[in-house]
Amino acid sequence: MKKSFILSVVLALMLGTAHAAMTGLDGHKSYIYPVVRVTTGNGGGSGTIIYSKEFEPSKFSTYILTNHHIIADAITITE
Repeated sequence: MKKSFILSVVLALMLGTAHAAMTGLDGHKSYIYPVVRVTTGNGGGSGTIIYSKEFEPSKFSTYILTNHHIIADAITITE
């Protein structure tokens, strides 16, 4: 009984925090803008921008975090 009460309180706090963080323009910028579509020759999926910085006018260095299965067919290793 005590464990289920504590669990329900923790879940309520987590859901309240998540809902508050995902509302309005700040939530949109935080959660939607960094998500991108990653495409390769044979497939695609989603990714998240983890770093992007302009190093010359109109030229950016951008790093995207994605899963291996999204880019596996696009990787070629030669010696």
